[in-house]
Amino acid sequence: MPEEIMGYRFKDPSLLHNALCHSSYANEHRGRGEHSNERLEFLGDAVLGVISAEYIYGRFTELPEGEMTKLRASIVCLPRRPQTAGRRRDAQRRELRPAGRRLRP
Repeated sequence: MPEEIMGYRFKDPSLLHNALCHSSYANEHRGRGEHSNERLEFLGDAVLGVISAEYIYGRFTELPEGEMTKLRASIVCLPRRPQTAGRRRDAQRRELRPAGRRLRP
């Protein structure tokens, strides 16, 4: 069913099942050989980190390494409490804003 919704057919449907399998479900069904999506999440986070780093490096040519690292972390790393995500990101972006420049959302 997810493949029909997405309009994409996976060569290996088990990858889709694995990608959608939360760790809580996998732990409850450990005897069935279920695996959580945490390993795929790790890989996805790394890919997002590379893409974000490339964008920041090219877009903010005046920022030093430490500030680029903080900016990338504010994009890639989600806070534990979703209701604070907007406030935290806004505070980090204000801290990183070069004088006289606005950072795009």
